[in-house]
Amino acid sequence: MNDAQHDHTTVACNSEVPPVLGSEAYASATFHQIENDRVLATGWICAGFLHTIPEPGDAVPLDVAGRSLILVRDAQGEVHVVSNICRHRGMRVLQEPTHHLKRLVCPYHAWTYDLTGRLCARAHHFGPGRHDSKGDGTDLPKVRHALWHDMVFVNLDGQAPPFEEYAQHLLALEREYGDLQGSVHMGSIEFDIAANWKIIAENFIDAYHVQWLHPALNVSTPMTSYRFEVADNTIIGRAPVAGDRPGYGAGLPDWPEISDTGRKHLSYVLLFPNFLAVFTGQRLTVFHMESLGPDSTRETVHVYMPAATSAAQAEVEEYMTGLSALNNEDVWIVEELQRTRSSAGFDGGSYGPVWDQHIAHFDQLHAESMAVGDA
Repeated sequence: MNDAQHDHTTVACNSEVPPVLGSEAYASATFHQIENDRVLATGWICAGFLHTIPEPGDAVPLDVAGRSLILVRDAQGEVHVVSNICRHRGMRVLQEPTHHLKRLVCPYHAWTYDLTGRLCARAHHFGPGRHDSKGDGTDLPKVRHALWHDMVFVNLDGQAPPFEEYAQHLLALEREYGDLQGSVHMGSIEFDIAANWKIIAENFIDAYHVQWLHPALNVSTPMTSYRFEVADNTIIGRAPVAGDRPGYGAGLPDWPEISDTGRKHLSYVLLFPNFLAVFTGQRLTVFHMESLGPDSTRETVHVYMPAATSAAQAEVEEYMTGLSALNNEDVWIVEELQRTRSSAGFDGGSYGPVWDQHIAHFDQLHAESMAVGDA
């Protein structure tokens, strides 16, 4: 991606610019509830992963922005996302990941739905032995979704632009790294973090801390080498990477048809509001954030590599170990930041003139989304 390809909007900011988000944005339960509706529900957010439902009849429950959903693959292998709230008395239809289902059956009163969410039966609905199979208007509502590789994105309010338009800068960046269609899910690492999801997102695009908190990472991608681009709802950071460093590409195959730029650089990307990923010549790493509350986030890191990488198990394990250690270097920082943002003494901080303009852009996007409901 370069200026000739995309119209970039650069946020001019300095230490004199007032902070956009104050303490309530990170610590208030009320703010968190409103944020679910105005921010997380209005864009495209990563909700689940296809590798969790590999076969027809597989289904998993999802909690996304305060909504209870089901990700399911029907008998023909088609993927659906539907509400997980029974239309009768509001029971969750599915409580645990389940395989080889024929129907979705509510455990409370046995209302039964097919794997697309259509109501099939209401046992004894009109009295003993008087069953019903029509139930007009009582299907499980469908949720708008889009598939990108292993990821399942949802738009909860149904009003966002088409995914290909909304994610156009992410998709353009992907093309620099070649053909990712044959990517293989190599593993996941889960972190329960006592911090607001926005702090994790801000830290993800903060290169300023690399020199002091990530000494090993700073060897291959020094803090001073990062460059950030702002393109509408997408923030992209780039840095040259030493491909011969153990754990950072040594012995691992590149993506097929990769460009020279992709081979020599790693790219961080934040697709607003909360999709985080890192592209390198040998892997795609996705950081999936589930906001559990104003001060709690479950982050699952998923790693994808070319199919040919499956033969290099030792190198993959080395990378996963290094990735876990790297992420742990950030966990304590974001948890400490949560402590101060929960304090009345936090006034929003400030934005520096060089390192923070893209963070200010993220905060501004969030503030603008929150303000829409007040208009």
